[in-house]
Amino acid sequence: VPFSGTNENLFFRGIASKIKFNNFKVSPFISYNKIDANLDSEILEDYNLQESGLHRTESEIVNKNALTKSDLGVDVSYYFKTAHVGVTAINTKFDNYLAKGDKVYQKFNFDKNQSNIVSAHYLWNLNSVILSGEHALNINGSWATIHNVSFNPIPELNLVTSYRNTQRNYYSAVNSPFSEYSSSGEKGFYIGAKSEFHENISLSGYVDVFEKTWLQYQKDSPSRGFENLLQLDFRINRSTSAYIRVKHEKKNRNAIFTDNFLNKTVEETKNSIRLHVNKYTNSGFSFSSRIEYLTYFHQEKEEGWLIYQDIKWKSYNNKFSFFTRIALFDTDSWRSRIYAYENDILYVFTVPAFYSNGSKVYFGGKYEINKKLTFWLRASHLVFENSKSIGSGNEMILGNQKTEIKAQLRIKF
Repeated sequence: VPFSGTNENLFFRGIASKIKFNNFKVSPFISYNKIDANLDSEILEDYNLQESGLHRTESEIVNKNALTKSDLGVDVSYYFKTAHVGVTAINTKFDNYLAKGDKVYQKFNFDKNQSNIVSAHYLWNLNSVILSGEHALNINGSWATIHNVSFNPIPELNLVTSYRNTQRNYYSAVNSPFSEYSSSGEKGFYIGAKSEFHENISLSGYVDVFEKTWLQYQKDSPSRGFENLLQLDFRINRSTSAYIRVKHEKKNRNAIFTDNFLNKTVEETKNSIRLHVNKYTNSGFSFSSRIEYLTYFHQEKEEGWLIYQDIKWKSYNNKFSFFTRIALFDTDSWRSRIYAYENDILYVFTVPAFYSNGSKVYFGGKYEINKKLTFWLRASHLVFENSKSIGSGNEMILGNQKTEIKAQLRIKF
């Protein structure tokens, strides 16, 4: 099964099998994979994982495949008519120790070269109610748990709730659990709903309340927060649809007080509203328009906005496609940034942050030369109106403009 995620380290490369007898299914697997990592600058025997997937500079090339990761595990599940239960055990081993870091908030980071986890999982389908969950135990005694309930009281309404609790010293190298921050030291409760009360209108939303049980970067005390979202989708006609989204976030973050020796956390809030419209035509063209406005408050109030227009075209035989966008943005700083997904070449996931004041234009396309050869091309041009440089370190550009060109050729055998 090909790996289709965006993380460069969270995948297996090896052999897996599924053995079935009666109601039991046994799934053993083994993986051996080289992943990117760099030596810690303080402890030259420990490694930090690198997840960018880029190999451009000399140091990035040295980091390529620097660490070996092996996994050995098995899942044993028993299937009933409407349910199943199972146990999973996995051993993950690195050929060197991982670096924990010397900051206080990194106290419980994983700094070993081996992890052993056993978990129990279940799923029970009761027609309109589905129960599912998992409880995992690490060999160091730490644990993580998540339990979900999905409920369909009527066909037009779907409800889901989820409770999660992960101890601060829990670590797993092979998963990416549902969480607001990182996978460790967090507990929270999530409830979401979607109602299709009309054939052309649907309303969806969620509320997520969470608590971080240890310190974090720029959070020098355990913190709490919540996030809620409400979205109204509606179809205007057969070729036009739109949605309105309102989102509110409240968290904690270090504040700067000149008369305090220690940092103090204060509330950080974000509020945003978005209008997005899609239009499709019979000639292969599609158009997407978006406008988004955001307010941010943390000691000082900031605001920002983003507006863009997309045009896409696809040939009737799907051999050639084209896309382009022009975007304008204006925010008070990085803290009031706005994210937006961008179309890109194959296997490249692009969600840049728009901040300061400027514009961005990109265009690209795909051409299927034949059944074995496919070519992608993308070019973008970014302008910051009030900047003298872009980026930092080896990526710094002296000036306020950045042009990027990507090309990709896929050969199928």
